[in-house]
Amino acid sequence: MSNIQQKFNSLGIEIPEILLPENEYLQNWPCIACDQYTQDRDYWDKVKEITHGSPSALNLIFPEIYLSVDESNSVKQRIDDIRSNMNSYLKQGVFKSPLKGFIYIERETPFQCKRRGLIAAIDLEHYDWFPEARPLIRSTEGTVPERLPPRMDIRRGAPL
Repeated sequence: MSNIQQKFNSLGIEIPEILLPENEYLQNWPCIACDQYTQDRDYWDKVKEITHGSPSALNLIFPEIYLSVDESNSVKQRIDDIRSNMNSYLKQGVFKSPLKGFIYIERETPFQCKRRGLIAAIDLEHYDWFPEARPLIRSTEGTVPERLPPRMDIRRGAPL
């Protein structure tokens, strides 16, 4: 194991393999984090309208605004649709070959001119979302435990 790999391991991170969409899909691919705009159905309706009929990150996530739906069938159906979309995108060749490396990102927020980030893979053995926990990697925001089960259901057996 190389020194750099040992250093990453000691930090609880790894160099990820990342799937990016082919260029023809880029316009409809960006999607804000699914935990944003949790009370703004208009935002999500607009995203749905813009991306309708095209591969999009929206079809692979479960926006939190839809977690408040009381009908368990609609939650189950959305999870089934997400998995189906994952399989479909893989079969259709929506993605380029996996890229092994980090991705540096910058974004503007109402509170900060430039927010910088790095997309990396984390070792979940070093992660904990409980507020009082002090692992190597922890949540930067509060976690709503009731919102975790649907996300966990999506990941069970998911091809992506």
